[in-house]
Amino acid sequence: MPCRVRKPSFPVRYLIDLVGPEAAQGLFTLSALEWPGPEASISFEQTWTLLNNNIRFKQDETHSLASRPHRSGTFEVLASSMSQADDFGDGLRRFQLASKLLNSEILLQIEMTRSGLRLSVTCPFMSQPSGALYSELWIMVLHCLCLWLTGEVIHVRWIELPRSGAADLGTMLALLDKPIRLSSSEAVVIVYAAEAAVAKLLPRKIQHYESEAEAIYRRLSKAARTQDRLASDQDFVDLVRRAFDTGQTHQSSIARHLGVSAASLRRHLSFRGTTFRSLLEAHRLCQDQALSAAHVLSDEAARLLGYSDSRSLRRARQRWRSQAPLNPPSMSEIVRPD
Repeated sequence: MPCRVRKPSFPVRYLIDLVGPEAAQGLFTLSALEWPGPEASISFEQTWTLLNNNIRFKQDETHSLASRPHRSGTFEVLASSMSQADDFGDGLRRFQLASKLLNSEILLQIEMTRSGLRLSVTCPFMSQPSGALYSELWIMVLHCLCLWLTGEVIHVRWIELPRSGAADLGTMLALLDKPIRLSSSEAVVIVYAAEAAVAKLLPRKIQHYESEAEAIYRRLSKAARTQDRLASDQDFVDLVRRAFDTGQTHQSSIARHLGVSAASLRRHLSFRGTTFRSLLEAHRLCQDQALSAAHVLSDEAARLLGYSDSRSLRRARQRWRSQAPLNPPSMSEIVRPD
């Protein structure tokens, strides 16, 4: 299921849901930032500054959703428990045990499954969908800590969000540019690759976690802004067509060549009103006509078009004859979507 949030920004409405309207405006005043209004969006770096200042200057981790304020430094204590471990999997287990003692309103679950190492967060004592929004914020901060302690060697496979969550759920996690799936659970989940469990933790002083995590967050935000510029400044339809002309036909290899993930490539093409498969079909149809006119043998034509064998090419030709008009347009004649 695709991510429901496409813009690399943080809606102020999300912040209002988290801390309340008056407190949200107070956060901007505290950080000497102009109040942009409830319908505006702010950068992730501004969001990080607002939330950090709330803890640093008010001396507690208070938000309107919790039944009681958390003491300043709670997350630091939890992070310290993780830093004592030998590897990432052991660190998460230590973090989970400490969380049960210090932060009972947040339920952290870690399990190793066939799909990978699952890290899930739920807030059962908070009403939905606000609880899911807070879970997302919490798991994003934890993920930044995990990246820092492992030297950014752990890889996310996908993200799971509650199907019943708010419309803005997934905004922060969209920074990771990973597939997002919707589930019936109320948990917000990050699924790491299985090998992440044995990733070594670096011997860093945990009291620096705030600045280190903020630096990682800034890099994620910068990467998201770069992807957004790519989407607006370049026509991905043209880029894919040019890749086809060089002989590339695999979606993953073309995505790597363009510097985006396969999921991002599909999303950019969908914004242009097309799909990778339809572009590839049109390319193969036109190229097959040229190869047939040049009397190229079927086996060689199949290879040049990226088919596994001549039988696959024959099936494609049958499909084209049944679906295409008598005089199909060339690639240059295909009207591109606005």
